[in-house]
Amino acid sequence: MFGVKDSLIKGFVEQPPGTPTPDGRRIGDRTWS
Repeated sequence: MFGVKDSLIKGFVEQPPGTPTPDGRRIGDRTWS
């Protein structure tokens, strides 16, 4: 049996290059996934 915990599902919001990461790090204009 396989299940998905609803609290682990998050919405995705696309951010422009240069936006700091959620923990405050800056990755510059590099793209990442």
